[in-house]
Amino acid sequence: MKILLLILIALPALSFSAEFASMASKPNVLELKKYRTVTGGLELRYIHDSPRIVMRIGAGTNEANDFLEKVMKSDLIKLNCDGDFYPAYDRFGSPYMHINSLKSCVDEDGSVIAHSIGLTALSNADVAKSKKFIEDNMKPVAALVAPNVNDSHNPKEVVNPKAGVFSSKLDSKNLAK
Repeated sequence: MKILLLILIALPALSFSAEFASMASKPNVLELKKYRTVTGGLELRYIHDSPRIVMRIGAGTNEANDFLEKVMKSDLIKLNCDGDFYPAYDRFGSPYMHINSLKSCVDEDGSVIAHSIGLTALSNADVAKSKKFIEDNMKPVAALVAPNVNDSHNPKEVVNPKAGVFSSKLDSKNLAK
């Protein structure tokens, strides 16, 4: 009976940690999106699409909490941020993304909508570096592309890239002379 009770208690934790376990390490960029829950409520969550990870958000400072409230009241749907954040577990064992501070946040159009949240004011150069860091990390990863397949019936011309480059004077026609 005790084992059955333990299994019933562990099942909800397993479903939450399935998505969390697919996250190999701390993400480089915090991806925030508005999320409609099953009950119809609107929340701000960390959502990564591939692999699919949906996590609640938790703020470690009042400044970060104020920022999250402002985002919820705004008409923004999605934004990406750079800063001090990491995946953690709450006291119930559910995963969440803990935010301490944010260097800069960029909306879908690529505009910096906020910066220096929970930090001393960053210089324009630091904000530009943070924006570039976000843009570089949010580029889609190119899939491994298979080499060109010769789907015709003609033999494929094999070109050896290490064969070298020769002058036309070494052509066999010129050597016969």
